[in-house]
Amino acid sequence: MFLTRKGERREYWLEVKATPVSLGDADFLQQLAEYIALYLSRSPENRFKLILGCYKLIDWELFNSVFEYQDAEATERLIRSMLLNAKPRDKVIIENARAEDIKTFFEDTTVEEADLKSLDFAEAKVIPKAPAKPSLAEAAYAEAVINNFGDVSPLAELEKLYLNVFSIELPQKLFIADGLYKSSDEMYANPSNIFPPHDFRNSKVVTFSEFKAENPLSYTIVPESIRFLDTAQYCKEEKKPRRT
Repeated sequence: MFLTRKGERREYWLEVKATPVSLGDADFLQQLAEYIALYLSRSPENRFKLILGCYKLIDWELFNSVFEYQDAEATERLIRSMLLNAKPRDKVIIENARAEDIKTFFEDTTVEEADLKSLDFAEAKVIPKAPAKPSLAEAAYAEAVINNFGDVSPLAELEKLYLNVFSIELPQKLFIADGLYKSSDEMYANPSNIFPPHDFRNSKVVTFSEFKAENPLSYTIVPESIRFLDTAQYCKEEKKPRRT
């Protein structure tokens, strides 16, 4: 699990183990070697801090000597044991690393003993909560949007997300007309009206959607006042400061 703390840029990696852990266990030593290799593969400013929460620690004094007091002799014995169990790639990274960098890994690693109740409580805190059910009004509105403009519900399956900042081409023309309503309260008084994207201010309606009969906005404007605007020019005018 990856965590961040407010005001700190470095990542915190949390590993929780619900079984007894020993520094003599080959699997644990191999995993520890993987963590050291990952740590050493990063630049110093991007190295993570590791937190190991274990149900029970075998040889507590040895853990303390390495992770709490960074005892040089105990740490050296542990590194030798790790290298015997490490994967070839991890072994090469550790063997070629500077002693100072390996030392900072143990300084940046915290090992804590926690009972199952504490671990269960910690796990419950990070399990995502189920989304709240929409109210009847929200559900009815969503259904009306789908009926008018197609299904816009989120996808049920998982998908890879990409950065959605990109250049777009807007239509060259905007449709603008005088509105029949003087205020937004009047304009949106009827919740059954589902309008396409538009802008309503100063009793004028501006939209990219042509005021055709199937467009609900066509019933909110004075037909004789329909005109076109250049989109780029309209955006420039909107950016100008207005006197009040």
